[in-house]
Amino acid sequence: MQRILDLLVGNSVAMSLLIICFLIITPRLLNKYRAKWIYYSWLFLVIGLVVPFRIHFDIMVERPSSEPLFIYDNPSGYEQEIYLSEGKETESVCIPWYQIIGSVWLAGFISFILFQGRRHYRFTKLLRRWGVEDNNSEQYKQLQKLSRDMGITKPVRLLISQCISSPMQIGFIKPVLLIPSIELFDEELSLVLRHELIHFVRKDLWYKGLVLIATAINWFNPLVYIMGKAIAEQCELSCDYEVIKGSDTEKRIRYCEAIIGMMQGHSKAEPVFSSYLSNGRKGIKKRIQSIMDGSEKKTGAVIIGMAIFGILLTGIDLNTTTVETVISITTDITETGEDGEIAYSSGTSYYYRQAD
Repeated sequence: MQRILDLLVGNSVAMSLLIICFLIITPRLLNKYRAKWIYYSWLFLVIGLVVPFRIHFDIMVERPSSEPLFIYDNPSGYEQEIYLSEGKETESVCIPWYQIIGSVWLAGFISFILFQGRRHYRFTKLLRRWGVEDNNSEQYKQLQKLSRDMGITKPVRLLISQCISSPMQIGFIKPVLLIPSIELFDEELSLVLRHELIHFVRKDLWYKGLVLIATAINWFNPLVYIMGKAIAEQCELSCDYEVIKGSDTEKRIRYCEAIIGMMQGHSKAEPVFSSYLSNGRKGIKKRIQSIMDGSEKKTGAVIIGMAIFGILLTGIDLNTTTVETVISITTDITETGEDGEIAYSSGTSYYYRQAD
């Protein structure tokens, strides 16, 4: 248990440094690189949090000692008397610290899983109560046409629900699109449906599930929650880019209007395993700026390389060794003569050794 806790905490601390670095450089990277590359570079950090094992690289650093180490040998033939005293034996029960900390971590892990599971159950319960399946309307036909054009071979269900305010996609294997009970123009509806289908094609729900696992394991680390929000933001920005790439200004404006229109209502439940179009007023300004930015962005293979290199750095073990001067002093005591005279002889030797 102690080894597992050391590995968990050490990995969480090391990955926190990478999270801070990525949070700092992300705003600058967005001006030059596509959001999709930043979004997938975060994936390597998430995997690093879930899997704490690394390929370790040992780097030895020698440090000379300023003071010598003296070693004294016992005199030959000298007997040392050992006195033992009797006393009452006392027994004390001591719980190791790592068992206490391990129990706290396990309780937090289970509580997080149960909390997220309850949220998802409440949402599906409301969905069964208020959701109405649509399989014959014009928007359903438009959805099926878009899914075929995007190469989706699995049938896509469409549900109309009053408990949501923004379109969203649920279902890890069988996609289900949820649409709120609001009116949208045909072009706006096409952009919205395409946005949600892109989430399914890219397997963003699996990505989100992995983020939840990383958060559950590292529930004690506040930076992991900040990382989750940053990933959700990059997910929507990258999806927006896929929807409007190559579009003119008028189409971009229509898409922004559709997103703003989704912010008028308020959902009765917050889904856990879902991807949804509107992510609140705080992120809407950044999304609109990104949508209206028609400049060509670079591919960000270098960003993924930075993420992989940073994770490899967390596997470096910096071991410091000390080179010590050891002085060994040996004293021999021999008894000579009938008068009981004692003769002493001593010798001193110097040598060096390397100590951790």
